[in-house]
Amino acid sequence: MPDINPATAQEDTTKPALSHSLVLFGALGDLSLRKLMPALYRLEEAQLLSDDLQIMAVARSAIDQQQLRQRITDCLHQYIGSSNQLQKDTLLRFLQRLSYCQIDLTKPQDYLKLSQQLGSWHPQITFYLATPPDLYSSICDHLHSASAITERCRIMVEKPIGHDLASSIIINDKLGQYFDENQIFRIDHYLGKETVQNLIALRFANPLFESQWNHQYIDYVEISVAEDVGIEGRWGYFDKAGQMRDMVQNHLLQLLCMVAMDPPSQLCANSIRDEKVQVLKALKPIPLDAVDKHLVLGQYTDGQHQGDAAPGYLNEADANIHSNTETFLALRAEISNWRWNGTPFYLRTGKRMAEKVTEIIIHYKPDGHFIFSEEQATIAQNKLVIRLQPYESISLQVLTKEPGIDKSMQLRRDPLHLDFAQTQSQARIPDAYERLLLEALKGNQSLFVRRDEVELAWQWCDQIRQAWKTAKLPLDIYAAGSNGPQQACNMIENHGHRWYEHCNETNYYRSDKPSNLPNNIQWQTHSSAEQLANTLAATIAQQLHLTLEESPRASLAISGGRTPKAMLQQLSQQQIDWSRVDITLADERWVNDKDNSSNGALVKKFLLQNHAAKATFYPLFTGENSAAAGQAHCQQQLKNMHWPLSVLVLGMGNDGHTASLFPLCPALPRALSTTDICIATQAPTSPADRITLSANSLMNAKHTHLHIEGMAKLQALELAIQLHDPKQMPIFTFLQQSINIHWCP
Repeated sequence: MPDINPATAQEDTTKPALSHSLVLFGALGDLSLRKLMPALYRLEEAQLLSDDLQIMAVARSAIDQQQLRQRITDCLHQYIGSSNQLQKDTLLRFLQRLSYCQIDLTKPQDYLKLSQQLGSWHPQITFYLATPPDLYSSICDHLHSASAITERCRIMVEKPIGHDLASSIIINDKLGQYFDENQIFRIDHYLGKETVQNLIALRFANPLFESQWNHQYIDYVEISVAEDVGIEGRWGYFDKAGQMRDMVQNHLLQLLCMVAMDPPSQLCANSIRDEKVQVLKALKPIPLDAVDKHLVLGQYTDGQHQGDAAPGYLNEADANIHSNTETFLALRAEISNWRWNGTPFYLRTGKRMAEKVTEIIIHYKPDGHFIFSEEQATIAQNKLVIRLQPYESISLQVLTKEPGIDKSMQLRRDPLHLDFAQTQSQARIPDAYERLLLEALKGNQSLFVRRDEVELAWQWCDQIRQAWKTAKLPLDIYAAGSNGPQQACNMIENHGHRWYEHCNETNYYRSDKPSNLPNNIQWQTHSSAEQLANTLAATIAQQLHLTLEESPRASLAISGGRTPKAMLQQLSQQQIDWSRVDITLADERWVNDKDNSSNGALVKKFLLQNHAAKATFYPLFTGENSAAAGQAHCQQQLKNMHWPLSVLVLGMGNDGHTASLFPLCPALPRALSTTDICIATQAPTSPADRITLSANSLMNAKHTHLHIEGMAKLQALELAIQLHDPKQMPIFTFLQQSINIHWCP
């Protein structure tokens, strides 16, 4: 493995030249359409692209320029928003940058056509290879043969580079044959995430943290990347890769380096990457005679996700039923240097997990002298929670006294919380690819991975793979929709530690009513989601029945996405006079209620059955050609319902949104103030247009219920009360009136 001499790489002492030409290979593939084109449009929208930047889309499809622009427009509508959300002037400017070249990437002669088209373009070209890695070498060869590569060019390639150390060396050698190291931009998109970048600021701009960022004060570190999806059509790739190659080598080790590295000498590309390399060099190999004490492998079996049946790995479409590929991996890593000696890092990643979450947990050591009661010693530990998904935030958990003169010195955990979208008043967190594309066009390599980083990571991972094969480590099973195999808990607990979700967090989120809730709120804690569903369904049925005793009709509005399915099933079996009940939705995506992703389909499938089949259902969308047209139609038909609502059932997102009232959404002020029954709106972080009942319609309900499950949503609820601002946390609007909150941990 060759050593990298940082002195040979272009450094920040001279400003790199700006690329004026971008050539995108695989321009009509999933990565390009889903991530790269929307990212480039966002950069156009923010006026961050150079005025003369030209973009060459390269693919094998036989389409012309006009068809390309239509295809890109369609993808922007899908992944950013409908035409009324895209800025027409911005879209026109962006589309005018695009050109198209049809080539077969495997045919050398086709590259001559590309070279000819680029002949009149600015020679400061950036090539982006949004293709499978096994094409990198041949693309470079063919570009060279067509005389398309010059010393002014750059190349961007996606990780993983190869499938082991040997293959990565071959690919890197090929890249190095035609490009200097300062021309190569290896992408790990995690490095472009806002929170990962904030790690540098958090650590090195705050002496409070950096002074205690070592083994003397930190007990252990967790890095978890959990996905709630399965293979999703990637069987051919994933079954050959597994979690070690796909996630650990690719993403988790980069996160580990960002957490563990020493302060760089200066804030420039090679200084940062030098420190990451030192971490990789200090990683201890896993002991061959204790592999089972440091490593757990798993594979998911049939289970459930959000109430739906989820197939096991061997039952996925196109599965190899004899596969022993790991879909889950947990390991204990140690770093042999002065800063981290004795402080373990636990890495964990899995598919078909209970929820999608990426987070780094810093567990601080407890104070050696604890003056409070012994039974509270188990919670006497601060934690720094750095979350990358599903929303980006940093939260420091500290101990405070329970309020009340009768509480003595009873301790509780409370968060000091920073949510980037809310606290920093950002309507939208830029996608990682926006930052990566911009920095590559500028020639800044700080967010990209150097060759020696890639190869040191492969060297460490290859050793672990060989160790588990030699030890014949078993593949433990876990149910889809769970938190992974029990053996992963056993492994970390055998070392005296626990995963974050098992750290007795009920001491932080108490089972009784939180002390900062207003008196107008009725609070109920349920021991399980099943108990919550049963109790809430019975309560709603009773309230509808009482309304029908006083009125000829009653009405019910439901929100909450997929969460309330169990409650809807229980409610459908309640025996009341459903023929006199009107049912509608608090909000709906701009999709027909026959679409399985709609709230309407959810209500039809799980509520409008059994006794409740006699109810009258008023969908919010019935096929109109736009959300605005849907709003007009809804406004008219909903007037036929019984108003005000008899019962309203709300859910809440981790960002404090409820129904489709999203924080910092442009339509939110109107939604909070209008007297209209409903309005058209959208989620700021989603491309889906929506129709939602206005706050006025919702707040007039006779009975309002909010159901929340899990610790994160309870934390969001407490934050909403703390911020006291419906524009940042729309759920606060409803916390100012009589409301019943149902929660289970």
